[in-house]
Amino acid sequence: MVRQVLRTRLREPVGPDGQLKYTGLRQAAVRIVREEGFGALYGGLGAHLMRVVPNAAIMFLGYEAVVHYFAK
Repeated sequence: MVRQVLRTRLREPVGPDGQLKYTGLRQAAVRIVREEGFGALYGGLGAHLMRVVPNAAIMFLGYEAVVHYFAK
């Protein structure tokens, strides 16, 4: 999740004042933690989990159904 936040921030490296805000991955991570706190690196985690968990459950149930069907 942290990776997606950093990639999103690096796509818009210029701040509202027109100055270059992020120059690299490490600098962006340090600046985000310093300015917004550690929790900002996990922004959007709830929405991401709402998308990923049902998908994983469906894949798992499908796999188990196929294995059960062919195990007979």
